[in-house]
Amino acid sequence: VEVMAAVTILSIGLIGSLNLINYNLRNISFQKNKIVAAGLVEDGMERVRNVRDTNWLKGELDWKHNIEGDIPPNKTITFFCANTAISGKVMPPPLNIDDCGSKCQIYVYTKIADGSKCYSDNFGNQAGYGYVTTDFYRLVALNEKSNDSVEVKVAVKWSEGGQDKYLTATEILYNWRQ
Repeated sequence: VEVMAAVTILSIGLIGSLNLINYNLRNISFQKNKIVAAGLVEDGMERVRNVRDTNWLKGELDWKHNIEGDIPPNKTITFFCANTAISGKVMPPPLNIDDCGSKCQIYVYTKIADGSKCYSDNFGNQAGYGYVTTDFYRLVALNEKSNDSVEVKVAVKWSEGGQDKYLTATEILYNWRQ
């Protein structure tokens, strides 16, 4: 009887420990994905700021020129949408990240020469790169507030444990060089 009681107590302790270990492993995965999502949100914001700043450096008359589309030759931004036309060539905007499908999918690109990797929007089949899809999706939505300001909203979505997870950020960009 004493041996049975000891085995029962030991089993309860081990089951509790295994549950705690399992919970911690899932939490580590979630935190890793949340860090990647935060980086993708910040990258989306930086890409919009980069286009604005490049326009200023080039002396463009309109600080919002090309802010919502592909920017050759590097195609810094693959997919943007806006609910108002900023430069007249806006793609039809999805209502939210759940509506944009594969257009918003993020890929991991590997440079064949040195094996370096980076997360990016789909910039197509580029020579010297291999790529794989990820579970991350990013939508950068623009809303023109005035002639001197644009609201930028970046949303990132990923699936984990059978549930969709979201991380979003919003920022107002201004034409501070007027």
